[in-house]
Amino acid sequence: MTKLLKQILTICACALMFVSCKEPELTPSVEVSAFQHTFSAEGGNFSLTFSATHDWTITVTEGAEWLRINKSMGKAGSDIELTLTATENEVQSERSGSVTITADTAKATITLRQSAADAPPAAFIELTESEFDVKVEGAEVVIPFTTNYAWSAEVVEGEEWLTVVTEEGLNGESSATVKADLNYNPETRAGKVKITANEASAEVVITQQPLVNRYAINGQIKEFGSIGAAKVGDNLCIVASLTQGYESYDEIAENDIDFFTAIAPTANGVKLDIMGEGENYTITSALSGAYLETVARELTDEVKSGTLCLTSKDGKVTLAEQVVLVDGTVLSVGISIEADLGSSDNTISRGDEVKPLRALFYNEDEADYVGLYLTPAGLDYFDELDIATWYLYLLADRSLYADGSFDLSEVSADKIFYFGMVDNMNEDLNFEISNDDLAGATGSISIEREAEGVYNIDLSITYDGTLYTAKFKGEAISYSVTPPPADTNYIEDAGRKYDLKPTATLTKGESVWSVELTVADNDKTVVITAPKGCFDGNARGFSQSKDLTVTYDGVTFSKENGYSGTITLGLDEEAGKLTAEFTNYAGFSLSFDGSVTIE
Repeated sequence: MTKLLKQILTICACALMFVSCKEPELTPSVEVSAFQHTFSAEGGNFSLTFSATHDWTITVTEGAEWLRINKSMGKAGSDIELTLTATENEVQSERSGSVTITADTAKATITLRQSAADAPPAAFIELTESEFDVKVEGAEVVIPFTTNYAWSAEVVEGEEWLTVVTEEGLNGESSATVKADLNYNPETRAGKVKITANEASAEVVITQQPLVNRYAINGQIKEFGSIGAAKVGDNLCIVASLTQGYESYDEIAENDIDFFTAIAPTANGVKLDIMGEGENYTITSALSGAYLETVARELTDEVKSGTLCLTSKDGKVTLAEQVVLVDGTVLSVGISIEADLGSSDNTISRGDEVKPLRALFYNEDEADYVGLYLTPAGLDYFDELDIATWYLYLLADRSLYADGSFDLSEVSADKIFYFGMVDNMNEDLNFEISNDDLAGATGSISIEREAEGVYNIDLSITYDGTLYTAKFKGEAISYSVTPPPADTNYIEDAGRKYDLKPTATLTKGESVWSVELTVADNDKTVVITAPKGCFDGNARGFSQSKDLTVTYDGVTFSKENGYSGTITLGLDEEAGKLTAEFTNYAGFSLSFDGSVTIE
């Protein structure tokens, strides 16, 4: 052979040898030690071994929220170890998952399950007592019980007087503490406390005794001697005295009032906020340690907060009242008395302002119409209407209400009809509609005349977007009745009247003015002192200023000396006129209307 041929044969032989020595391609496969496993509810680890012909990866294909793997990829090999971890199963149902090992095109899936959590023990609350009785003074109530879970307590009835002191605790023998405030209601009251532990709950009833015909000052309970109730005008009134033996409202009022509360009839049975509804009540107290004079709430600086509810129903009158004075003193009063004060459904309103209808005046002198005047002011004479805050008036043709009622749509140009309002405080609110122009007015009116001056009236008229209503049943006052000559220029002391001379002397100080009046019968003097701003015709109580005093015959009536009293002073310097009115519960009063000398 030639040398070249030998080289070619040698190269071919080597090539053949190379081809014959190459390893064959492996088929991808994954072999695992187990294809399924079940974890306990507590969770834990599971060791898995497998072999893979190629590089591999492992993923959680289901249950990623509770399954963990210690590796995610690796090289081909055999007896490869993996650790699968399951977290605790806290729910009471089995759950499942899976992981998949992939090596090239080969896959192996391991199915995993976890047992359901054991059902927790049923929650329970075992009460030692389920009912507690608390004294009127109030107290802390300890409620013992046993439970197998952490617990909480809340008041579900009586939130206004019950407070949870211990709101939560742990399982085992435990107790919740609840505080009950003093019960100033004249009736027994009950509340409920709910204790909850997991799904278990238990209710405890707390009953509290009432404060009946007694009062408390800062929680110290004391007895009233005598109680009385009456309807004065249309107001519902309660009086109380520390003196025993008085048998009626009038007897207490004439001799010895230590406590007084009155409400407007529209406030009957309504819980009043003392700071927000002063026009509906009057309170006075001469009780030691809780002196209070509230002729008009907006004119006193004595009260910080409080509520009252006076109810007259079915021959029984009750009062639940608590007043917090500015010095922190708390006066609580509970009264229950048998008394039939009747009820008054007579009301008048404009918009949201609803008041008792205290006076209705009528004019029946005209043959073809009747005139009616309705006001929330407690007036006795038609001539006094100009001092009412506001009033409604109605002039209606008699033929309109011949059948008892009529609608404004029935009013025609030939029928006498006028309806309007007079506001003596703000004349911009005054209006009048008539048969000539009823634009912007709708409504109906019912007028039933039972006898002269005896009416049953139901009025409802909307004008310019405001609703005006009035309900009245009873005896009205004739417009023609005029007041008798005023009884003035006198003092009344211990039930006896003495005339005052018609001339007064006014001495102006820098901030306090003094008025001197002379008793004609004995030449004794009455001296009134008041801050100069009080001579404006408005009523003021002693509580308004320490400088409000009335002195007669060696006695000075003032708040400082423990007296209540209301003073109204009016001065017209240009005309040289002075008016003065004073009343109190100590048997002394005065009235003056005369000339004044100013010094």
